Amino acid sequence: MNVLVLGARGFVGRHLAAALRAQGHAVVAGVSNNAKPGDCLTHFGRDTNPAAWLPRLQGLEAVINCVGAMRDAPGAPLSAVQRDTPIALFQACAQAGVRRVLQLSALGVDTLPTAYAETKRAADAALLALRDAGQLDAMALRPSLICGAGGLSAELLDAAAQWPLLALPLQARTSRLQPVAVADVAQALCRALTLPPTELPAVAIAVGPHPLTLAELLAARRARLGRRPATVITVPQRLAQWAARASDAANLHRLPWGQSALEMLNHDNVAPNAAAVTTWQALLGRWATDPLKEDWR
Repeated sequence: MNVLVLGARGFVGRHLAAALRAQGHAVVAGVSNNAKPGDCLTHFGRDTNPAAWLPRLQGLEAVINCVGAMRDAPGAPLSAVQRDTPIALFQACAQAGVRRVLQLSALGVDTLPTAYAETKRAADAALLALRDAGQLDAMALRPSLICGAGGLSAELLDAAAQWPLLALPLQARTSRLQPVAVADVAQALCRALTLPPTELPAVAIAVGPHPLTLAELLAARRARLGRRPATVITVPQRLAQWAARASDAANLHRLPWGQSALEMLNHDNVAPNAAAVTTWQALLGRWATDPLKEDWR
């Protein structure tokens, strides 16, 4: 298939593009700068009209959107990057007859009250409305924390795991997440491209085999690095909130810490029930990989 991968230079996008090419698909890389011959140059901060997308969709058979952000960036507000531009893209796909459209979303966006979740939720809803109307064969994939080589979150976790003293907010010792391997996310999206429409779930979660707290995740990574257990102290809630606001105010786009991340830690980020896990395993086509046993470097 001729597949447009948006965010092709990002963490998931890189792994996905490689997996697609390995399976014989022709990949058009959607990039925001330094486009090479054959790439599709996009700007998610301003491509908020379907007309901007229609010429880019010529000759394509599928689109996978892996673009995402945790906060506003100069020239790229979160409302455009995660809501308005994806919705315009989905509408353009329906107009152009590109029926297979996949959206990389996030686990928990259906309930969280943050701008990150609200924008993702709105884009997912628009995509699934077009599916319900019979205009697209679409799916929103909602992973928990994605881990693997080249992932900023994984690199930061492994860096933190090397410290003998860890200061963590209380939520890091109480709320659970369910880390998933980036290779599994890429594999599931590849399989979703070719499933018959009747077998393609509208929404699928993506999780690894083990629910655990962030503190337990750091302890597991520290053990894998051959280090003794760290001393963990709890950061007062007010200090954790101040640090999150300061990160947002400093506009540190690459740092995945901020008020949205802190709010996410207030809630479990795990598979909601056994049925969701069954759907995930069917989409993946095998048992999920344990990312805690992998080298993230």
